[in-house]
This record gives sequence, structure tokens and C-alpha cells, in this order.
Amino acid sequence: GTCVADNAEITKNLLEMYGRDDWILRRNFRVFLRRTGLSALPRDAPILDLGCAMGHLILLLQREGFRSVTGLDAAPEMVEAARRLTGAEILLGDATACDRLAPAGAFDAVIVSDLVHHIDQEAGWDALLGACWTVLRPGGLLALREPWPTLALRLLYWMSRYRIFYVGPLRARLQSFVDEDRLLRHFFAHWPGTYRERLARHGFLVTADESALVHRLTSCRKGAA
Repeated sequence: GTCVADNAEITKNLLEMYGRDDWILRRNFRVFLRRTGLSALPRDAPILDLGCAMGHLILLLQREGFRSVTGLDAAPEMVEAARRLTGAEILLGDATACDRLAPAGAFDAVIVSDLVHHIDQEAGWDALLGACWTVLRPGGLLALREPWPTLALRLLYWMSRYRIFYVGPLRARLQSFVDEDRLLRHFFAHWPGTYRERLARHGFLVTADESALVHRLTSCRKGAA
């Protein structure tokens, strides 16, 4: 149930996908920050980005004036890249055990973006939500962003079967559907029907929940345990 680093193929493709100044990525992140309420937080709010990859979301937060953003990732390559890109504190570790790396109540917000579907056991999902609850202050914000079986995502999934579509910025994105097929199939089979109940069970109150292109954006506040 732990969130170990991805295999070499997934990590290599993610490094390629996030290794360029990509307007699609920037746009999607801006929508995420706005729709989840992250953009409205005070600029000195301590924020933890779990599964931060190469740090592009942290960089966007920094450009918006946030001064206290910490990242965490399980892949040493990602941690090194995120440190170079952002200059922020980037921790190497297991997101499902982030409460062992940070004090209880240390953060005003925790970001879980494109992370849950990389955890292939439901016990890991529960461990992640429990750890997030611990490191958040009372009333703190949990912002989740995960792939969702929208029409746009199903179209991309279909396109990933045909190499003719593997051009430009689409190449790495389509390859991700191939590399992560097992993970995504497990995620889509179990997460969409259970995530609201899971969040409630771990003491989170959903305040906003909507689909945007190929993702589901969910905002929660830490309530009672």
C-alpha cells in the first residue's frame, strides 16, 4: 500500500512530458489552482505538493507569489530536477507516509496532483488520505487532481493505440497511457465510485468537485477525525 517510485519506463516518459515549457501543462495547472481555491490562499501559506514530479506546479505557485511551498516525490530523478527548477525544499520519500517527514498540522494546504492513480493498492489510498489529514492544520485545504474517464480522456486513450498520433507534445502524453495502463485501469475501476466516501471517512469535507478536460478537481477541508 505504499507509494513507491514509478518504474524506469514511466519515470523516463514523465521526465520527457514535464521536461519542456508546455503551455498545455501551464494552462491545466492554472485551472487547477483557480478551481480548487489554492490561488486564493495567503501568499505566506505553507503548502505541500505531494508527488511534485519536476516541480512545475511549485514553480507556478512561486510565480504567483507563494513563498512557502515544499515538494515531495518518491523518485530521486524527480527530486533532483525539482530542486534545480524551483530552489524549493524538495523531500525524497513516500507520499503515503508524509506524516513521518513533516510535523502534524504544519501545512495550510496539501496538493495531490496526478498521484493517486500511481498507487496500485487501495490501502495506499487510505494511507495517503490519513497522512494528508495529519499534516494539515484544522480547516486546511486538500486539493486533488486526478485523471478522469471524460470523453476527452477516452479519446486520448484510443489515440494511444496508434503511433500515427505520436507527434509533438502528444507523444509523451499518449505514451503515458501505454506505460500506466495497468495503474489507470485499476484506478478507474475503484477510485471514482469510492473517493467521496473515502474522503469523508478520513475527516475531509468536500467543498468543490468538478471535471475539467481529462481531470477531476476536488477541494476538501480538514474536519474532525
